[in-house]
This record gives sequence, structure tokens and C-alpha cells, in this order.
Amino acid sequence: INEKAAVKAKDNSLQEVEEQIEIKFEIDKSLKELKEMAIVLRQKLDTLESEKNMMVVEYSQALKLCEKSDADMKNVEQILESIGITDIESEALGDNLLFDKVQKNISLLHRRSEELTSRNLTLKVDIDKLKKSMNSSESERVRCKKTLTNLKVSAKSLKEEYDKKEIKRNQMRENYEKLRRGNKRQDAKKDDKAKKAYKLLALLHSECNTIVSLVNDMGVVSREVVDLEENIKTETAKRTEDTLRKIQQDLDRMQQEC
Repeated sequence: INEKAAVKAKDNSLQEVEEQIEIKFEIDKSLKELKEMAIVLRQKLDTLESEKNMMVVEYSQALKLCEKSDADMKNVEQILESIGITDIESEALGDNLLFDKVQKNISLLHRRSEELTSRNLTLKVDIDKLKKSMNSSESERVRCKKTLTNLKVSAKSLKEEYDKKEIKRNQMRENYEKLRRGNKRQDAKKDDKAKKAYKLLALLHSECNTIVSLVNDMGVVSREVVDLEENIKTETAKRTEDTLRKIQQDLDRMQQEC
């Protein structure tokens, strides 16, 4: 009996554990579903927020359009008043000729508006071209400036190398003078020192040729620097002045016509 009771208690305990495991599994599943649902709701909320922002922008644009339409209507009323029309409806009903006159004036205003719009677009295109030209000129100026910097660095290195060669040449000349004086004092070693002197003279001649070549290279670099600076100034002045003059003429013409 005790063993049966123990087995039954063990079975009940196992059943309880299985039920707890099943409950935990269901809870975990529910939590996962809730998390997924929260993510979906968050995405929908973000979408609604984005749509709300877009609607606010569209509403603001609509208000601006309404304000612009009111301003245009006021301008039209002022123009009609300037030509003697104060009551549009009564004048139009009472006099067809006056209505035709108003229609012609409106058509004329439309044509003038289209012309001004076309010229405005042309000016925008010219300004864009000018900006592109200025950007290209700026990039070219940067490139030339970089080239100038490199040339200056090269010139500096050439100058340093030239100074080193000059110092070495002076040292060789001093050594040659010492050897020559030594040759006069020491007739016994004349031949050996004469050979050394000739070697030093040959080396000195080679170094002098190198120095002359370096000086010529420095002259070429200096000329290239001057040519680049003149080209930059000429191209920048020519492009910018011509384009700005053309745009200024168009703007003056539009102001006179308005």
C-alpha cells in the first residue's frame, strides 16, 4: 500500500511538473507573440507619424497656396482698379465692351507673366552654368595650387641639393689647393699627388655640370610657376566677368520691363 501511494504521489508530481512546463511554454509563446505584435504596432505607429508629418507639410503648403492666391487676387483687383474697373460684376453685366477689355488685359498679363517666367528660367540656367563654371574654376585653381606647391617643394629641394653641391665643390677645391701646394713642397711625391689632383679635378668638373643642370631645372620650375599663375588669373577673370555681365544685363532688362 505504501509503495502504491508513493508511486501515485510520484505520478501526481510528474503530472504537475508537466503542467507547469506546458504553462511556461504557453506563457513564453504568448510573450513572443506580444513582442511581435508590439513591433508591428510600433511600425504602424511610425508609419502613422510619418503620414501625419506629410499631412502637416501638405497642409502648410496648401495654406501658402491660399495666401498666394489671395495676394494674386488683390493684385488683379488693384490692376483692374488702375484701369478704371471698380465693380467687376456690374460692369461686366452692363457693358460687354468693358468685359472684352478686361479679358484682353488679363490675356496680356498672362503673356507678360509667361515671358517673365521664361526669362527667369533662362536666368536660373545661366546661374547654374555660372556656378558649375565657378566650381570647375575652383577645382582647377585647387589643382594648380597643388601643382604650384609641389613645384615650390621641388625648387626648395633643388636649392638644398645645389647648396650641398656647392659646399662639396668648395671642399674639393680646398683639397685641390692643398694638394697643389703640397706638390710644390714635396717633389718626391709629385706624381702620386698629381694623379689625385687630376681625379679631384674630374670629379669637380662632374659636380659643376650637375650644379649647372640643377640651376637650369630651377629656372624651368620658376617659369612654369609664373605661367600657371598667369593662366589661373586669365581664365578666372574671363569666365566670371563674361557670365556676370550677361546675367546683369538680363536682370536690368527685366527690371526695365517690369
